[in-house]
Formats: sequence, structure tokens, C-alpha cells
Amino acid sequence: MHNDPRLKAGFYYKTPDGLDLFNGLLRDIQISFDYQAVYPNDQIFGDFFLFNGKKYLRAADKNANLKISKEVRFLSDRLKMSGYAEIDNLFNDKWINFGAFERASPADQEKFTTSNFEYIPSTDASGVPILDMAKYRNLPRSVFLGVTVGF
Repeated sequence: MHNDPRLKAGFYYKTPDGLDLFNGLLRDIQISFDYQAVYPNDQIFGDFFLFNGKKYLRAADKNANLKISKEVRFLSDRLKMSGYAEIDNLFNDKWINFGAFERASPADQEKFTTSNFEYIPSTDASGVPILDMAKYRNLPRSVFLGVTVGF
């Protein structure tokens, strides 16, 4: 079995408890960032596009996520509320699904490969539209906002 090479990195920071700048506004802030890149392997079928007998490798699948939260304490620290923002796929990277383009016209497949996958065919060879959800293997950027309460 072949595995794709990966790069993973992460960062986490929490402001110090004693940070009283701006009346404690900067206290209890947590920031986390994680990044991953998965590089293609020419032995794995989904990692390359075959056109005219030549393998064209995909770019690395990249993903970055960010989470920021701020905790506020009430009633002598017995009640804690946190507000947070989470952003998945921060840079809105798109992982191309090669299988969606195997039935595109030969002219579209040639444009697809020679453009280094910048040109994305919109229809298959018979003119049927290729849906966006079929073109990509990951989800677009998502933003989540929320509040948590603890006793």
C-alpha cells in the first residue's frame, strides 16, 4: 500500500491569565491554527489524471483551519461563557476530483491538463453539466460562530 507524503503543522496560543490590558479584554483568548498538505503519489489512481497515456499529477491537497475563542467569567468565576469563531478551509482551497473529468471531451481534457488544472471543464463530452459538488473532493470555506456556557 502506498501513502501520500504529508506535512502537518499547528499553532496554539492562549493569552496569559494575568493579562489585564484594556480592562482584561485580551485575557482568556485562545487561537488555534492547523495546516495540512497531502502531496500526490503517482502510484495512487486518484492522485493523477491520465490523458493520452501520460500521467498528470495533482497539486498538493492543502487545508488550513482557524479557531478563535474568548472566555468571559461571571459570578466570581462560577459562570463561564465563551464566544468562538471557527473557519474551516480558511483559504478556500479546492481539491480537484479527477474522476469528474474523465468523460469530458478530448479537447476539454487537453485544456484541463495543459493548463495545470486551472481550466475546469463545465460539461462532459455529451454536453451534460458537471456539477460543482462533483468537481471537488473537499468542502468550500465554512464559518461557524457559537457560544458556550459553563457552570
